[in-house]
Amino acid sequence: MSGAEIDYVILDVDRVGGMATASRRMGAVIRRHAFDTVRGGHEPGERLSIKTIADLLPFSRTAVVHHLKVLEDAGLISPEKRGRDVYYHVELETALDALERVGAYVRDDLRILAEARADTGPHTNE
Repeated sequence: MSGAEIDYVILDVDRVGGMATASRRMGAVIRRHAFDTVRGGHEPGERLSIKTIADLLPFSRTAVVHHLKVLEDAGLISPEKRGRDVYYHVELETALDALERVGAYVRDDLRILAEARADTGPHTNE
């Protein structure tokens, strides 16, 4: 199996359904930071305002709002409007489901890679 074929095996996200969408949504560094900030509330179920999230991140408020919307569209976080402010919280079931799908995807690909390597013999880094 060539390096390109191995890369294809590892990167074949289309076969995993919803995990691919969640993974792409989390792909940008700013989205991971935004998700981690929302997830990292001090109390279980705590909601953080857009202002609080933006103040905690080294990105512009406009960029934070955009990426929060991407995470919201993926179902990973949900907004709650309070007056003029919007507060976000993590959708635990969706996030856990996405994590389980990622884990299954990685396990499957590592198994396929191990089988492919076993079929072609030992490999060296050249």
